[in-house]
Amino acid sequence: MGDFVNSKSMLTPAMAALGVTMMSGVLAGQFGLPGKWTGLIFSFILGTVVFADRETPIIQRALFYVINSLTIYTMAIGINEAGVAAMSAHPAVPDACRAVVEEGAGKGFFSPWFRSY
Repeated sequence: MGDFVNSKSMLTPAMAALGVTMMSGVLAGQFGLPGKWTGLIFSFILGTVVFADRETPIIQRALFYVINSLTIYTMAIGINEAGVAAMSAHPAVPDACRAVVEEGAGKGFFSPWFRSY
């Protein structure tokens, strides 16, 4: 466990980014929160794990905090964009049912974070 939770390796960034994408997707889809800001906030929250390592100087931990948080955020953006591309390439709903589904549905789980809706 010590190899995963220290300031030099942190949590596996892919797993942290997956969590950020899931939390941001749910909050953006259900409550209409902006995905890009929600993802950034969650990335910096998960990045606080680096402060658990007391052996590293505080300046170095702060630098690792920013780098790890931004790494998590960029990976979360990539996961979200891959989901957007997958959902638009293969629509899950047949054309005959699309009008019925679009009437009662809000935004999907994956949504473009950096485009206007």
